[in-house]
Amino acid sequence: MVKNTVGGNGAFTFTSNFGADLAYHERQHGQPDVCRPDPGGSYSVSETVPSDWVQTSATCTNGIPAAITVAAGATTTCTFTNTLQPGSITVVKNTVGGNAAFTFVSNFGLTGLTTVGNTASQTFAGLTPGGSYSASETVPSGWVQTSATCTSGTPASHHGSGGGDHHLLLRQHPAAGVHHGGEEHRGRATARSPL
Repeated sequence: MVKNTVGGNGAFTFTSNFGADLAYHERQHGQPDVCRPDPGGSYSVSETVPSDWVQTSATCTNGIPAAITVAAGATTTCTFTNTLQPGSITVVKNTVGGNAAFTFVSNFGLTGLTTVGNTASQTFAGLTPGGSYSASETVPSGWVQTSATCTSGTPASHHGSGGGDHHLLLRQHPAAGVHHGGEEHRGRATARSPL
């Protein structure tokens, strides 16, 4: 058995009919596990693919994983390759009481959003799973940020996992007594934006 991964490392579980279930932790450079089944028998091995991974190939030098051929005096090697799926972050900016252009600083490409109809959003795909991402907003004069949240982590320290879409939610409203969009706003209002 040889286990290869693309995009990261992980723990992988295999089931075979030529021994106990194989819990296989990916090793650098795919060092094989050697089993010694009897020639001529009917053998198979399968992998339980973890979430965020896709099995990109499963081959054997003699047969296929579902029907492995074992020849006398020969070694049959089965190789499984999985690819870690990239993650994404969606930033959604919501406002109450008006629209505006909002400036951001991030380490994943977000620089600004302009609300129309009190909302704006942008998705950043192809991000490395497990990476540390952050975003902060420069709050314009006359606005108050009422919240900034993420579905995983915080805006200052967001950890992406593979294959997922994570959201940062920013809430903002005009400051009391400031005129926006033809309407005077006093008191409490909210606006939101997810990442």
